[in-house]
Amino acid sequence: YTMHELFSDEKADFIYELTDSVPRQSLDKRVTVVMRRCMDVYLHALLCASVRSKLPSFFGKEKALKEQLAQLGDTMASLAERNKVSANDFGSHEEYEKFFSKVK
Repeated sequence: YTMHELFSDEKADFIYELTDSVPRQSLDKRVTVVMRRCMDVYLHALLCASVRSKLPSFFGKEKALKEQLAQLGDTMASLAERNKVSANDFGSHEEYEKFFSKVK
């Protein structure tokens, strides 16, 4: 190889990376972000459905909700085990306590 040929090959490789490789990596990152958001929504829905199913229909909802919030860690652990995900994938307890206090 001469310096000119080496530079031309390097230039071609660089242009290939800029036009093909980088957009593919960006697409992979976007897909990963979307998949992570889908998983977050799925876990949120599981937790909300679990807590809601344990609440009474009419009377005593507030008391039952307080009991469920006290047992939130156990609920998250059982859902994580049942659905084969990490318990750390759920949000923090404080976030869910704020959320459930707003929803009622």
